[in-house]
Amino acid sequence: MRELKVLSVVALMSVLIGCTSDGCEHNRNSIPLAGFYDYETKAALTVSGLSVSGVGAPNDSLLLDPARNSHQVYLPFRGSQSEASFLFSSGGIGDIVTFKYESIPYFDGEDCGVMWRYTITDFEHQGFIIDSISVTDEEITNIERERIMIFLTATDEEDE
Repeated sequence: MRELKVLSVVALMSVLIGCTSDGCEHNRNSIPLAGFYDYETKAALTVSGLSVSGVGAPNDSLLLDPARNSHQVYLPFRGSQSEASFLFSSGGIGDIVTFKYESIPYFDGEDCGVMWRYTITDFEHQGFIIDSISVTDEEITNIERERIMIFLTATDEEDE
């Protein structure tokens, strides 16, 4: 009987230790990072007065506040969806950018659990602010790296 209690305690301890996140030392989120660039010069831009928000996103979808200066923005995808749209607006005009993607669940081990990876399969934009978009790597993983380049035409931005 005593051996059974010891085994139960050992089993409980290993479950508790196995459920901690101490062994997961890297980023668990796979969120596409997009940078802003001047279409004519191809130089990186720091934008001001540009608002970016999710279209049809739940709750507050503001991703980039127009009062902030920024040279990049995260564009979160959702694992339960196959596309995500974003509104880029400035001075009363705006563009809609839509990314189509495949969501791939990825098991990173006991400590980290499951995270999503995405493969961008297509994208499109319509409007006046964005001239073009380049996806430099269609595989979106938890490695923080800019994979989307957004080339702007109608800008008030300053070169970095």
